[in-house]
Amino acid sequence: MYGVIDIGSNTIRLVIYKVDEGSVHSIMSKKYAAGLANYVNKYRLMNEHGILRLVEVLMDIEKIVRELQIDEVYSFGTAILRNIANADEVLMAVNENCSFDVKILTGREEAIYDYYGIMYNCRAEECGIAADIGGGSTEIAYFADRSVITACSIPSGSLNLYVDMVDKIIPDQGEISKMRKHVARQLNTMDIPKLASNVDSLNVIGGTARAILKLYNGHFDDSNDNKEFDHRFVKRLIEDAEKKPCKLARKILRSSPDRIHTIIPGAIIIDEVLNQLDLDNVIVSVSGVREGYLYEVLRNKGAIDERI
Repeated sequence: MYGVIDIGSNTIRLVIYKVDEGSVHSIMSKKYAAGLANYVNKYRLMNEHGILRLVEVLMDIEKIVRELQIDEVYSFGTAILRNIANADEVLMAVNENCSFDVKILTGREEAIYDYYGIMYNCRAEECGIAADIGGGSTEIAYFADRSVITACSIPSGSLNLYVDMVDKIIPDQGEISKMRKHVARQLNTMDIPKLASNVDSLNVIGGTARAILKLYNGHFDDSNDNKEFDHRFVKRLIEDAEKKPCKLARKILRSSPDRIHTIIPGAIIIDEVLNQLDLDNVIVSVSGVREGYLYEVLRNKGAIDERI
């Protein structure tokens, strides 16, 4: 068995995987709502409370993997660690208290691992766009002929947009406009729209996409088996935030209460990506960076079949 620890801006997650006949299967997942982005100040420094929170979670995870006798554990941090100015101090505190060797992924690495995760478990089309809407960043990868052509990252995610630009819980019209312009400016620096003319859908990874899918299925699909939603529904969510914030808040509390503050900032990112790429359909992936990271590690070790 193998463990993967994903240290994100909003959550820290431990996932345990089993390799069976060359295939990787998730057998356990534990999520910690650490909210590390809330402990980073305007100077991009994570304060001692944030460092303590990270160490506490990792120490708890260490107990779990020891009790389960996990063969190997791989840990990595995404935007929350690569964007702070005192990452060395944070990693030193982790090393002093835990046995985990935390790797900080670059934005490009994260986007590539997202692609690996989608392709390995979901068997996506040979040409497409993968977008990972995280708490502190958004990664986008364009792939064709089963290879990554372009992979890039912008420093905007659902949580840091909320922390930096929203005053209450559901953003108002002015805050939505501010977030939209901010994300659009960052996306305009990417060259992916020039490459994606032959793409039909956007493959999206992350808790925001899953939360939107829950709302969509609750409204349109009683089976709850659907893994897709359309651009119109994303726009409707944002419009409801502007015109019916209390009604929208009640809907979110029923389906994804832990996402009530980040679902609209995340929806704005998805909306702007769809606008940039002129796409209408979103496919929600159940696998992503964690699966992709483990896949690449095990492939390099020869522990699994090369299927991508």
